[in-house]
Amino acid sequence: GVYRENMEYNNMLLTPYVEEAIGVDFDYTTCSDMVASEQFQLMIASGDWPDYSSTVQGYYSGGLVQAYADEVIMELEPELLQENAPLYYNQLSQIAPEDVAYTLDDGMYLAMYSIRDGKQLDQALVTRADWYEQYGGDVHDLQSFTDYLYAIHDGTGCENSINAESGGALVGLNDAFGVTIPAYNARDLPIYVDGDKVYTSLTADGYYDYIQWFNGLLNDGLVYPEFYSRTMAYVRSVDILADNMGVWQGNSNSGIELTMNDGHVTATYAIPQITDGDGVDNWGTYSSSIGGGYSVFADCAYPELVLQACDYFWTDDGYIMGNYGVEGETFYYDENGDIRFTELITNDVAGQGAENAIKGYMDELWPMLIDNDRIEVTFTESQTAAVNVWKSFVYETNHSYPQAAALTTDEQDSITNDVSDIMTTASTTLLSFFTGNTPLTPEAWEAYVATLEGIGLNDVLDVYQNAYDQAQAGSR
Repeated sequence: GVYRENMEYNNMLLTPYVEEAIGVDFDYTTCSDMVASEQFQLMIASGDWPDYSSTVQGYYSGGLVQAYADEVIMELEPELLQENAPLYYNQLSQIAPEDVAYTLDDGMYLAMYSIRDGKQLDQALVTRADWYEQYGGDVHDLQSFTDYLYAIHDGTGCENSINAESGGALVGLNDAFGVTIPAYNARDLPIYVDGDKVYTSLTADGYYDYIQWFNGLLNDGLVYPEFYSRTMAYVRSVDILADNMGVWQGNSNSGIELTMNDGHVTATYAIPQITDGDGVDNWGTYSSSIGGGYSVFADCAYPELVLQACDYFWTDDGYIMGNYGVEGETFYYDENGDIRFTELITNDVAGQGAENAIKGYMDELWPMLIDNDRIEVTFTESQTAAVNVWKSFVYETNHSYPQAAALTTDEQDSITNDVSDIMTTASTTLLSFFTGNTPLTPEAWEAYVATLEGIGLNDVLDVYQNAYDQAQAGSR
């Protein structure tokens, strides 16, 4: 591959520098993602295990807790971490309690996790700057946002004032409707907390209001009629560049600057979160700062050495190497002493962009403190301006279901069949509501809710409620 010879991590540019800095040799066993699950199971069955791996959590049946119960991985007891990974252990005391919960399984440290610093940038709404100046001006709440969409449609003849992803859920509108807006075809049951009670978005009044609003846009020609079948790649390459889209979902690394079909570059404007007017998104989805976890296998001869080696990436030098690579190879310091990536990153030979090049050369093969903002050093003025708009918003996540209340394997098993039936039924009915094939009336909505309750929705919510109550009481 471009970033490592024959896709081998042993041949990765960073590997010899890491080995020299730590004084430990690494010997990676790798395979294709297509056969990773199969190879993992064969490896477990063989009894020939590595010292540590990030694959246990995803591939071991029953997850980390079951792997520990089966004596495949070891518990990283607090004393062991304090003595051999003190920098990492100290970092755990500085993160939010919600994030600490992500690092614990049944109250045990069964993996050593990467932790992201900086504010994560999720997808947000983007529009053309010239159209915003002409037709928008002050979009901040649902009414002004809706007015802007209609102004685009009426003023330009644009047939797709706002792009809807295939699931019908638009980002940045949770607070406007007072609910975490789910995709109609979501695989998992979308749940949230209001006060001390657990609910599902599928039956929320705010979701009903959202579908009505969406259906109005669809009927008036502001949303592509077959939105449910379109791919984002098609949208980007066709509609935006052909002056046929007003608002779409973008992020800091895509959709901010556009080269139109005639060759000119059109600037864009990052639309702030659409709130209820107080400037605070009370329905922000909680994004954990916790990254991938690395478990130490139970038969590891030197677990202390593994932890000591990993703790290097929590030092100042390890932070720079893990995130930016090697000075002179992947980064340099400019005249102001600021880090800048070299052309190896900014002019990525694979043509995948700086963000993928960063991940390619500085792949997270160790639990490390991740500089979540490192991509920003490659940003243009437009990208930086967009990021600053999105970062300026205050997010309160008191409606997010806490990780500390995550269901156990037994609890998940008890509701799996009901959840599957609920989501299948909901997706079919909701799509019909979204498209208008079934008129969305209060009576139709009540019948839909009753159908889900008949399948067992309330019983499923009771399981989540019980887990939530236990977590709040500290007994989970």
